[in-house]
Amino acid sequence: LGSLAKPVVLWTQQDVCKWLKKHCPHNYLIYVEAFSHHAITGRALLRLNGEKLQRMGIAHEAQRQEVLQQVLQLQVREEVRNLQLLSQASFGNVS
Repeated sequence: LGSLAKPVVLWTQQDVCKWLKKHCPHNYLIYVEAFSHHAITGRALLRLNGEKLQRMGIAHEAQRQEVLQQVLQLQVREEVRNLQLLSQASFGNVS
């Protein structure tokens, strides 16, 4: 859970690899090779799309969809986290 305590934009390549292993275990070895080769950090992870994954060598549409679906869920979690932090900050300033 260490990497989750850190905003995704601050994730290292190692954090991204841990996330991949947890969320895409079936094709992990394919993904981790491509992600390592292209030095994908958290910031880059959040910006991935199908075209970028294809250029990275992830040829199968189903595999790209798997990664993109997990990335989308991650983006949503980050948005929720940011909103929570914003609301905590604004409530903190009320007093």
